[in-house]
Amino acid sequence: MVTYYHKHGEKMISLRSKVAIKLLDYYFLNPEAQVYINELARILELDPKNT
Repeated sequence: MVTYYHKHGEKMISLRSKVAIKLLDYYFLNPEAQVYINELARILELDPKNT
């Protein structure tokens, strides 16, 4: 489980899904990215049928 906290220590979001964590990581690191779902699944090494 991953938990993100606000700078004041308040809990913002808690994630258990590995897919959601990978998606957030990708878009936090690449905020301008615009990709199709199949391309994103390939980049993140995910099965496009499960995303």
